[in-house]
Amino acid sequence: MKYLSISFKSLFLFIILLTSTSGANALDLAERMAVADSLRMRLTQKISPSDSLSVLVNLYDVLPRSQGNLLADSIINLAMRTREEMVAFDIIRNDVNRHMRSDSIIESRLKLTLEKFPLSEGREETETFIRMVRNMRRSIYADEFDRNIMLERLKQEFDNNPPTDLYERIVLLHAMVMMLSQDPNSSLMVQYMDTLGQLVNQLPPMAFSVRNAFNVHAATAFQNSDPVKSLEADRRSLNDINKLVKFYSDRGRHFRIYDTNRYVIYCRMLNNWSVLSDKEFDDLYDQAIQLTETDPDARARYQAFAEPDLYRSLRYKDYEKAYPLLKKMIEPKVFSTLSNPRRIRVLKNFILTCKTLNKSDDLAEASLRLNEILEKEMEFRTQGLFREIRLAYANYDMRRHYGDLENETRKSRERLTIEVLVLSILGLVLMGIFIVLLLRQYSRMRVLAKSLKISNAKLQKESTNLKKAKVELKRARDSAVK
Repeated sequence: MKYLSISFKSLFLFIILLTSTSGANALDLAERMAVADSLRMRLTQKISPSDSLSVLVNLYDVLPRSQGNLLADSIINLAMRTREEMVAFDIIRNDVNRHMRSDSIIESRLKLTLEKFPLSEGREETETFIRMVRNMRRSIYADEFDRNIMLERLKQEFDNNPPTDLYERIVLLHAMVMMLSQDPNSSLMVQYMDTLGQLVNQLPPMAFSVRNAFNVHAATAFQNSDPVKSLEADRRSLNDINKLVKFYSDRGRHFRIYDTNRYVIYCRMLNNWSVLSDKEFDDLYDQAIQLTETDPDARARYQAFAEPDLYRSLRYKDYEKAYPLLKKMIEPKVFSTLSNPRRIRVLKNFILTCKTLNKSDDLAEASLRLNEILEKEMEFRTQGLFREIRLAYANYDMRRHYGDLENETRKSRERLTIEVLVLSILGLVLMGIFIVLLLRQYSRMRVLAKSLKISNAKLQKESTNLKKAKVELKRARDSAVK
């Protein structure tokens, strides 16, 4: 780009230096803000719309989320004007992901995607991702009664009138999985999750957003019930993140970082320490701690609660260090944010720690809290079992009704076949009789024709004889007159 100003060239060299030495992902907040100031300065200069889009996208990536979010609409509009649809789709998906709790933003972005862009793989991926986020939000805020009603309706549609389009099937099945995700031990949830994974594997290679949404949900859903499956999903997510970093870096987006995502994934994997090898556990721990030194969001999460240290102390049975961390984790502010299966896991670890350290008061309190949660969990699982039985019965009843209809249809077809067969036989008999009569008539006609031919020959002969007699008679008469 020959028209770059000296200041922007300096910025470009600054970026190259940073990414070649420590990597864009290793920039601290001060360095990011310095890059952001240089990018803003570039926007004040006279540059083409295409270059403005490039600068804005890098600014969106390098700024803290709260500030970058303010640029989303401007980037989307400029990307539409410059026909950079993939950039627009990327910002739309990111904006939805950053505002998962806002129903209005989800719906407005979905409407924008459907109304302003022609059908393409990028649009289908974006639409599917937004609808999956909507599924997630609906499942979180729906009560048990509404969840059961929606689940029954979705299951009937999936069993009896499933969509043929791959993206539509993914959205429908994902909605069912989300409705069942409150009970990670549900056999239906596991069954549908496996089927959903098979569908996701059929997507185009670049459909990272949909694949990542599935992997994150699978890792979370299986974290307490099947840690091996949870780890597999997290490894797939990390692999996709590596591909995305290279993909965006090759296109000039050196600040499209995923350090916070990596930190969350590392913590979730460390939580499954019981099925990790020592080497993999230590590597994950070191990487998580390293991110707390370079990523502001990871650092804030670590300062609020040191998850990596907790899982390390539990794995190596350092209960003296685990005790204050678990004590902080069962405080209402943190404990209320955990799912029931994770609360049970935390309390069990805390009880084991208290037994080891002879913390009798904490042990008694934790045991009472665990019993209360287990009672609620048992009631919840019983309701889940009844829900599955009800769904199975509804499905059986519907299939039985469908079977009855099929039997009636089969019997009607059999009756119709018999009637057609009888009519066909009767038609053949009548046709046979008609043919016989026709043959007889034909035979008579042939006999009559033959008789008429003979009679005609006789008549012609007699006529000839008469003519001869007449001539002879005339001659005789003439002779007599003479």
